[in-house]
Amino acid sequence: MRLVLNNIVFSQQKAGGISLLWSELVKYILHCNIKCFFIEYTGSDLNIYRKNIDISKVETKQYKYNKIFSLLPKSFIKIKKDNYVCLSSDYNICKSKRIGNVIVVHDFINEFYEKRIFVRLFKKYYKKRAIFFSDAIICVSDNTQKDLIKIYPKIDISKIHVVHNCVSKDYKVLNDLGDYEVQFKPFSYVVFVGRRKGYKNFKIVVEALHKYSDMNLVIVGGGKLLDTEVTQLQSKIGSSRFSHISGVNNHHLNVLYNYAYALIYPSEYEGFGIPIIEAQAAGCPVITSKNSSLQEVGGLGCVYIDDNTSASIDIALQKLEDEDLRKNIIRLGLINKNKFSPAKMAGKYIAICDDIFNKKFSNDNKA
Repeated sequence: MRLVLNNIVFSQQKAGGISLLWSELVKYILHCNIKCFFIEYTGSDLNIYRKNIDISKVETKQYKYNKIFSLLPKSFIKIKKDNYVCLSSDYNICKSKRIGNVIVVHDFINEFYEKRIFVRLFKKYYKKRAIFFSDAIICVSDNTQKDLIKIYPKIDISKIHVVHNCVSKDYKVLNDLGDYEVQFKPFSYVVFVGRRKGYKNFKIVVEALHKYSDMNLVIVGGGKLLDTEVTQLQSKIGSSRFSHISGVNNHHLNVLYNYAYALIYPSEYEGFGIPIIEAQAAGCPVITSKNSSLQEVGGLGCVYIDDNTSASIDIALQKLEDEDLRKNIIRLGLINKNKFSPAKMAGKYIAICDDIFNKKFSNDNKA
């Protein structure tokens, strides 16, 4: 089999969950010595996860990033001699007859939560085009598959495969801080990871911490804090009780998880929810919602809130004061994270791509 790795997910300098899991996938594929053609945008090597991937021995092609033209329907590559399978991270497809297409569907956040009408319609068109053109579709959770079939009931379900995301081996229980520092005392802070848009319910986390004078908040990633967010934080918990960290690598985030009282992840919707298994792997209790894929991912190793309110988060924080319950949640989380290994995820991706390659090209190309 020959693969085109269409890795535009590394075009952003920001560290995100998708670029993290894609880096794990690419490293595994390269380790298997599968013949690859690597496509990415110039400047992608600024991504903190991309920096850890050595593609010096892989044939590559780079495109200059343009926010508008990068989204226009097109074939990213023309191959005249060989057959390939294009594995795309962001709904880009190749129309060459010598290429089979496998796309990864992470979620339907755009369809459910994007308020800008033109952006929502354009992205939906772009995704739909890839979904119906592709030879195989990988959904990152059963819930994402359910949403896919609900939105596109005419889809050929035989080409849908569910492959759960993975957790990096960098996340593990530590005995000491190593080279990293934590601003607050161990177990005197909770962690909030990622974007803080409305459906992420960041505001209710701040509200819940209002009554806890001895509990701090570490905000990781998600872009610069908005003025409205800073105002709320200062009025509810005070300037000395929160910090915002960006550009955090796996090892630093692992330390933050290890010494946190809990990860609070009260999202209304996720295609998967990678921070849940990262925290579990680091021995950090997780407080999260029962919505979308979150129970599917978190298993028994979480404290689930009944609704997305500050009162529910308050109840969950109080539950974790019970030392036996806390230890049990950590134990169950460590068991649960074992279901999401990079090797397991990557092995399934490769098997799906190999199957498409053989089905499309068995008569004229043997890999």
